[in-house]
Amino acid sequence: MQVVSREAAPVSRQRVYETWPSKNRFFCWGFVVTGPDRAYFYFSLVMLVVLAALFWALSMPFLMNNVGIWVLVVSVWLTLFCLLGLLLAAFSDPGIYPRAELDPLFDTKRNTFAKSPKPRKLTVENGSTIICKFCETCNIYRPPRCSHCSFCNNCVDSFDHHCPWIGNCIGRRNYRYFLVFVYGVLVNSLFTATMCATEIVLRCLQSRQTAGLQKFAEAMIANPMSLIVALLALCAFGGLCALSGFHSYLLCKNVTTNEELKNSYNNKANPFFRGRILYWIRAWFPPHWPRYVRFRELAVLPTTLSNTSTENSDSS
Repeated sequence: MQVVSREAAPVSRQRVYETWPSKNRFFCWGFVVTGPDRAYFYFSLVMLVVLAALFWALSMPFLMNNVGIWVLVVSVWLTLFCLLGLLLAAFSDPGIYPRAELDPLFDTKRNTFAKSPKPRKLTVENGSTIICKFCETCNIYRPPRCSHCSFCNNCVDSFDHHCPWIGNCIGRRNYRYFLVFVYGVLVNSLFTATMCATEIVLRCLQSRQTAGLQKFAEAMIANPMSLIVALLALCAFGGLCALSGFHSYLLCKNVTTNEELKNSYNNKANPFFRGRILYWIRAWFPPHWPRYVRFRELAVLPTTLSNTSTENSDSS
């Protein structure tokens, strides 16, 4: 579905996001775009907020009195940093490509192409040749590094993967926010576990008991949640160590998760390799990529529908 000016083609009274043929969910009049699966996103959000609230309510007063107020400042800053990355990654357009009208070769009765369009060859800047396949769902030839997400039913620019914990596709426009969330939670979980362990050690040192086990028991009686929060934070840290390490490996190779899993450049050079340092910089500080689809604009009527309405108006 294309969006053009009102003078170029008849338009409907509906916005593009209201008629967009995908599984995405739109909020705030098309400003917010997210995927169809939100259960794991809610779990990520709740776990992040609940662990932070427990840490602040039960451990923070003791740490502020015995370590310093800087513990609260760092913890609040890291938590807000993680929440910002999560919300921006979950509610941003990942780089959805616009759809084209039905191809003349499309058989509407069988809902498939009478003859599948052949792939096209494209030459990139460094002279490498890339095969661009035709997407029969979006009716477009996929640009380089583009892939169709089966969860959201869209072609996404620089498609990395569909993340269930965020509930959205990860592509060119929100990959930075995904990195902010992953690396932010990694540092935040390590900091939280370290501070909870510090609280337990300080309570043991301040205990009047002589035996080490009795000191630990007294520390647990004073705040049993410190050990639970520390263990949960360590579990999150262990899982995110693997995930952040994998994406660090991908950044060094200049590839996406989708390309790595498909071994797209296993037997040939990566045509998009521009150097490890440059790719890291572009991943964390990318240029502003505008939306390819303006979901808030008025939707263009399909050609067949617009022709029918024109004939009816002429006959009347």
